[in-house]
Amino acid sequence: MYVHIGGEYSVSDKYILGVFDFDGTTGADSETIQFLRKAETEGRIEIVSPDLPRAFVVTLDRVYITPISVSTLRHRLQRPGEYGRGGADSQEADNQQEIRLASNGQDKEKVKNQ
Repeated sequence: MYVHIGGEYSVSDKYILGVFDFDGTTGADSETIQFLRKAETEGRIEIVSPDLPRAFVVTLDRVYITPISVSTLRHRLQRPGEYGRGGADSQEADNQQEIRLASNGQDKEKVKNQ
């Protein structure tokens, strides 16, 4: 199932490792800040929208910073009929995800078969 995480981004739930509140986990010298800084220097940060960040989604290869709240993202993860496969836009989301993953250096055929 693909989950819309904001902007034009949808991510497969197979790749999501965690969804975290931005304000609640990014204190002054927290380990989360260190993690995000390291991800940024490695080029693994994707800013989903220029709006105020409310959460970040950690996947196998990226960290997505999103203006969508943790509670909304969790709701979307728990309600696949509304936000994932099976909806009218599911094929379009699949195609967009294949293109996005392929453009990030992953083999498109491999992505299609997952």
